[in-house]
Amino acid sequence: MGITDDLAKPIRQLQRSIELSVVDPRNQALISYPLSTLSVIIVLARMSGCENMTAAAHFYAENKEKLKKYIYGLGDESPTAQTLRRVQSILDGKHVLEYFSEYFVNCCIGIKTVDTEPELKDRDVISCDGQNIRATRSTSRGDKRKSTGYDIVQMYSHKYGITLSQKITDKKNHEAQAIIEMLPMINAVHCIFTWDAINTQHKTLKAVTEARGDFIVCVKSNQGTLYEEIVTAFEYELPDEAVSAARTSSGHGRIEQKDIAVLPVELALTKEMRRKWPDIATVICVNTTRYIKSSGKEQTEKRYFISSIEIDYDDEDYASQIQDVILLRWQVEVSHWYLDMCFMQDRLPLRNRDYINNHTYFTKMAFNILSYVKNHCPEDRQGRTPSMASLQYACRDAETAIRFCMAYVTQDKRYFLEDERLYLLKILKRPAIKDDYVEPKPEIPENGMARLAMLGRKGIKAHG
Repeated sequence: MGITDDLAKPIRQLQRSIELSVVDPRNQALISYPLSTLSVIIVLARMSGCENMTAAAHFYAENKEKLKKYIYGLGDESPTAQTLRRVQSILDGKHVLEYFSEYFVNCCIGIKTVDTEPELKDRDVISCDGQNIRATRSTSRGDKRKSTGYDIVQMYSHKYGITLSQKITDKKNHEAQAIIEMLPMINAVHCIFTWDAINTQHKTLKAVTEARGDFIVCVKSNQGTLYEEIVTAFEYELPDEAVSAARTSSGHGRIEQKDIAVLPVELALTKEMRRKWPDIATVICVNTTRYIKSSGKEQTEKRYFISSIEIDYDDEDYASQIQDVILLRWQVEVSHWYLDMCFMQDRLPLRNRDYINNHTYFTKMAFNILSYVKNHCPEDRQGRTPSMASLQYACRDAETAIRFCMAYVTQDKRYFLEDERLYLLKILKRPAIKDDYVEPKPEIPENGMARLAMLGRKGIKAHG
């Protein structure tokens, strides 16, 4: 079996799975391309940096012959940009989300959810966050979206590296309701949810605990008395029941020290406050001291969190693991930057909700695949991995893009490490080959006359 067959078989299995699971609302007697075929083309095109469906149609036209080797259902005619755009407009976004999240979590990665409660370090952290699409904002009079536009509220799984669910909302303050509506769509058991302080409300905390999940969420002054009592609890010397940890990191011209302290809720909040917020088990303070090397100045910052996770006094790494969960939350902000700057998600001007939902989810799939490749590429001498832009350029060749997909689906980086094109483009560098061969020195006989004779011969050759 050749390399083409090795790559084609899993891709075609994915196509069949899409056909069996995702409903195609088009008239089946009139379609030229199956839904599964178009879905794969859209993802591959987004991986190559195509900003719109016109560019995606050109991507297919340039790679038609190569794509036919791996994807079935392709004819002699190329799908138009209007066809690709229409498919994303009429698909049920909820259907697409449910299928792909279940496929990548259960079928490909092969990790099954268990009923027994896992250890804290093995639990999935799900970040809930909204991202505004600026191009959907309207400046016309009488338009309700005048200064807001559409927000995409997503639930991102750090364990699996995919968006489990997302929802389109009109205003920022609707994020909390979107989180509550998405919880029944995913398996929240034993997961740890994080989000911004604006969504820290009674109803969101209750929804998470009723779904048998936990939360570690930020608290700011908008929570009023709750915030004030937490700040007061950490102003004085910590009691013996507190758990703490510290870590130091350096980079970007600064040195940071983070000190975390965790208190049981009984020692931090009054009875009245515990009655108002019954789902809180612990309160957390993270004190960050930042030293700027260029200016020599120090900056300090304190942030406060609440959690439903009880303190485990038997686990020495409990506080450090809580800090790991808090730090994971900020990886979503990094992904937002990539989606806007590398995939131009912020420039999506359309108003169709289904199109926005499906298009952004296909974009996130492409981003997740390239992120896996980027994170598993060998580092160069400066400790850097290939940029996202260079990986997108490599994906202009359909075979390289398919290799990236298979590496992500199977979690096997050999699919792209064996791609010769990445070395020709100098995206990957070949490992240096050490030459251990040492030329042997000529043996000099111990006999004196023979030694003189040898030296004499060398002298004659030297004088020619």
